[in-house]
Amino acid sequence: MKKCFNFILLVFGLFLAKSSFGQCEKILAVKDVQVKTCGEIQFKYIIEKGNGVIHFDWIIDNLKFETRNDFSLNFSGKRYIRFTVHISNDCSDYKFIDSVYIDYEPVSVMAAYALQNCTEAKFHFIVSDQTHLPKFYEWTGDDGLLNTNEWEPTHIYPGPGTYNYSLKYLADGACEYSYFNSKVVIKNTASAEAGNDKTICMYNGQQLLTGIPAGGIWTGNGVDGNTFDPEKAGNGTHELIYTTHENQCVAADKVTIIVKEINPDFLSDVVEGTAPLTVNFSANHIANFQNVSWDFGDAKSQSLNTSVLPNTSHTFTQHGEYSVTLNMYDDETGCSGQRVYKKMIRVSEVNTPSTKVFSQGLVIYPNPTRGEFKFVVEKPDNINYSIDILAINGQVLCSSGMMSLASTEMNLSYIANGLYLVKVNMDNGKTLTGKLVLLNF
Repeated sequence: MKKCFNFILLVFGLFLAKSSFGQCEKILAVKDVQVKTCGEIQFKYIIEKGNGVIHFDWIIDNLKFETRNDFSLNFSGKRYIRFTVHISNDCSDYKFIDSVYIDYEPVSVMAAYALQNCTEAKFHFIVSDQTHLPKFYEWTGDDGLLNTNEWEPTHIYPGPGTYNYSLKYLADGACEYSYFNSKVVIKNTASAEAGNDKTICMYNGQQLLTGIPAGGIWTGNGVDGNTFDPEKAGNGTHELIYTTHENQCVAADKVTIIVKEINPDFLSDVVEGTAPLTVNFSANHIANFQNVSWDFGDAKSQSLNTSVLPNTSHTFTQHGEYSVTLNMYDDETGCSGQRVYKKMIRVSEVNTPSTKVFSQGLVIYPNPTRGEFKFVVEKPDNINYSIDILAINGQVLCSSGMMSLASTEMNLSYIANGLYLVKVNMDNGKTLTGKLVLLNF
């Protein structure tokens, strides 16, 4: 009880301190209602005099009721906002009726769409005031793909259905972001099926393309109408598109065709030597699903004349010239190919350099060659000469400058495989000719 009595005395003391000789002080209030931007009105009365508990009761625009002082509300339009405030304490009771004028018309923004076809929607604005277009705008959609700040974007939906979209915008003159939400209805009646992906051989011939439903259009590398030409498309991966139209709707599907080319080729570490001569062979460009078989042209070696290893070797025990054949087969596509190098390996009985005199006074070795070879020209010491390499039709492919040394090295690895003519032109008017076989592999 003692504590409660002390509390009562304290409150009573404060009341006396705030009173004038213990009397209630009348309220003196000054209006501080202000119109701010974007239709905002701050409602407030400044209490210059008055004590005790002061109550505020507001009725604003005949609708809103507030029991606090110093608060803000937002309005729109061009009109007067009427308000009534009742301010009271234990000895005062005042009611003020007044109004303030606002002039704020928020820009109304709506969004709409128009279907370009059954799945492609073009969005656009509908603005109540074309002089106050949005300063910021962002389109988003629940399909997970529509997300852009373009002014009027075009969006392709994945298929039929109803999709939600939202426009977030900041209108010119507005104080905060606004949102517009709506739906897009996609009713695509078209359909397209391009078929299954496949791998084919480049030399399998033209392939018939069958899309469902019939009557669509095929596009892509190697496509001509409803056929696919693998040779025209070339080696590699090709995506073909099948497009159909129905009731102004468009549908498309794709099929992937992998074209493989079998182009066997191989290398050997030597092309000539004395018997017994062991030659190591290696096939180039061997991929998965591909098998090889070798024929070394050495029938006398019986079962040793063949091999199925990509990298293999063979020992030639007798002298002679041997043609080597590589066959390649692709299990996945059924594609096959063959490479033959005629008289590729030359085996001699004695350890002498492999040379061949094509005409008196001219020696070329090795021949055949993979590009690098030597000339030996029989000539007087004071005679210079030049060398021309000619195709079989007589076209000059390359020429050397004038030389004086009897022995000369050349490299023709940049010229294609084949048989070529060699012509030596001496400055005394004499000419030597011969033949050269290139095996650039």
